[in-house]
Amino acid sequence: MKWLVIVVMAAAPLCAGTAVDQAAARFEAAVAKVQGAVGAEFRGLGCKALKKANCATPVPAARGPRQTPSEAATAITQKLRRIRGLATDADRGRVVVEIAGDIRKLPAGQERLSLARGLCSLVTEGDLGKEALSAAAGALADGIKGATADAGIYVELASLVRYEHVAAPMKDPALDAALALLELREALHQEAGFTLTSLDGKTYSLDGLRGKVVLLNFWATWCGPCRTELPSLAAFRKDHEGKCLEILGVAEESGRQDLLAMASRLPYPILVDERASARDAWNVQVYPKTFVVDPEGRVAKVFTGEISADDLEETMTPLLPRTCPAS
Repeated sequence: MKWLVIVVMAAAPLCAGTAVDQAAARFEAAVAKVQGAVGAEFRGLGCKALKKANCATPVPAARGPRQTPSEAATAITQKLRRIRGLATDADRGRVVVEIAGDIRKLPAGQERLSLARGLCSLVTEGDLGKEALSAAAGALADGIKGATADAGIYVELASLVRYEHVAAPMKDPALDAALALLELREALHQEAGFTLTSLDGKTYSLDGLRGKVVLLNFWATWCGPCRTELPSLAAFRKDHEGKCLEILGVAEESGRQDLLAMASRLPYPILVDERASARDAWNVQVYPKTFVVDPEGRVAKVFTGEISADDLEETMTPLLPRTCPAS
């Protein structure tokens, strides 16, 4: 019955209902245009996001037996493995553009789609530039054609469009549904907020930080990329001391020794999420994952993977307001 109410709301003026209700209505309307197994997968993702009871887990469409990689695909895979080892973001960006072109030359099928998805998982690490982002998104859109794509692939493409500001490289109801799902998750994040206690005993809440830009960094001491990005986060916090900025690390580790040692060297608070309530509410499945929340409490950017100093300057600085609310 709850979903029936939401569907009816979609036809009503969007000024009615909460932000979550409105986002859920738009999501349901978008999913209604997606046929087959992918539509069912999206309904499952929406159900999970809304934490509804008895969410059905759709069975992914069969993709056939795994094929032996072609010589061209093997060469591309080797190039993909070398990207992280390149010296600069500019070097990595050039190689991404080159690999995207190689992928698009492959015959349509699961091999091309799989390689394009692998490329997209790397292109947001660091600041590789708009050309690289667009090339990777275009390769993924091409990969979807002539292959069996699941909902997660469309969500990955939608993330590039929504958070990296890449022009949508294709028109597809499933991409529209993925964009609507991201909007729904953001509305749920804003509604759920968080209230957590830091290692020094102070309590922080998202509502209490309204008016500031908040960088919410989910991490763990055992995570290599998490440790690598800590100096960039610390330096950015020190460089912007006194501005309308709050960087908050969130860790759920119950064994505190390593956490305390690392936190003592950081110029921003570390919040403890021992019951993983914040992690679950914010749909964090890998570390590090970082959310940038603007002064109005809206998610402005999501980083999956390590953040560089250039990422922080490019994303955070334009959001910082000129005046801050009283603390």
